[in-house]
Amino acid sequence: MKIVAVGLVLLLATAANVMSEINQPQCIEKEKEALLSFKLSLHDPGNLLSSWSNNGTNQNCCDWSFITCDDQTNHVIALNLTNYDHHANPVGGELGSSLAELQYLSYLNLYGMSFTRIPKSIGSLTELTYLGLGENPIHGIIPPQLGNLSKLQVLDLSSSSQMVVDNLEWLSHCTSLMTIFISNCLLPKVDTSSLSYTNNSFLFLKSLQLSENSIHPSTIAWLLNSTINLEKLVLTNNVIEGTFPNSFGHIKSLEYIDLSGNKLGIMGVPKSLSNLTNLKYLDLSHNNLKGTLHDLLENLFGSTKSSLENSFNSIFVLDFSHNLLSGSIPADYWGNFHFLIVLNLAHNMLSGEIPSSISMPILQTLQLSHNNLSGTLPSSLKTCGFLRILDLGSNNLTGPIPPWIGEIPKILVLLSLKSNNFYGSIPLNIYNISTSKF
Repeated sequence: MKIVAVGLVLLLATAANVMSEINQPQCIEKEKEALLSFKLSLHDPGNLLSSWSNNGTNQNCCDWSFITCDDQTNHVIALNLTNYDHHANPVGGELGSSLAELQYLSYLNLYGMSFTRIPKSIGSLTELTYLGLGENPIHGIIPPQLGNLSKLQVLDLSSSSQMVVDNLEWLSHCTSLMTIFISNCLLPKVDTSSLSYTNNSFLFLKSLQLSENSIHPSTIAWLLNSTINLEKLVLTNNVIEGTFPNSFGHIKSLEYIDLSGNKLGIMGVPKSLSNLTNLKYLDLSHNNLKGTLHDLLENLFGSTKSSLENSFNSIFVLDFSHNLLSGSIPADYWGNFHFLIVLNLAHNMLSGEIPSSISMPILQTLQLSHNNLSGTLPSSLKTCGFLRILDLGSNNLTGPIPPWIGEIPKILVLLSLKSNNFYGSIPLNIYNISTSKF
């Protein structure tokens, strides 16, 4: 009976293997040849594509590394060859026209490889919903044929080299876009009269990230005026000067704005930001904000009681560091920030005392270093029950270090009081904090 049972188990296992092979997608010959032709145009020093072979035991391209086929149609639908770990031997070479044979390809991700050019033929892959060419040394003109990708939802052109767009008209045809990443690119002035779509071209756009570009303000205005559902806007290190386009007011869904690394002045910060009552993250660091912190806060949040209560009362992060802000830290704003977690005012020219009202109930990070602040430490800080980082270094603070500093909740991991004018002994309980600098 045991022999029969073992035989039955082996028979069932064999049948299962056969059924698995039958159900396994089988590569379409034309698409296999296209992949092999694509491989021939590449440099593969790390031999990452070793499974791509017509001579090995496995000639089914649906089983090759980085390839996914549709279970029903057997068509190649995804090529996911990425280098997120930045290993030393990325694949590079030419993105040959043979990829155009993969007409059912919906996902193409070549992040972190070593490709240098975007071919026009990419525009024939009209089923693409994801095109990821980020962190490749791509240079030269972005082909306008990308405008044929009307189903595209994610576009990642965050190049590590220098790209150029002759005319952004093609982007207005990609009306299904939900996420746009473009970096290291020359983005020209937009002539809206030449566009096929000018209003609400990007109804589905949720995230717009344009960093380290040379970008004309009209281009920013056009993109913002063409969307109503944007949630995340990142425009870092674009050297935007003077006044930022006042094009935020209609985008009530915006939650995250990062305009750091530009040359914006206080009056250049758009007042329409005050309409964004869902905003949770605002980063204006590393700009040219010159004037008083009070003027900046008033420009952003208004000055009346109602405007203070309604504007940004749900914001989590405020970063105004590395600017030229002066004057005192106003005391009459902080009570409205009930959900503020991070406040960074470091590397400015702020003076006067630290107001007691700055101790918001769930504050986790308070960075005021490298200013001209004076006076003693406000005892209200000890009520910040969630504080993890307290950086007050490089100011003109004075007086003894109060014992209650060491009584701030045990979750405090960084305390910096260095380069101030404190005197007296250091409370012993301060040494319970993970990192302390005096």
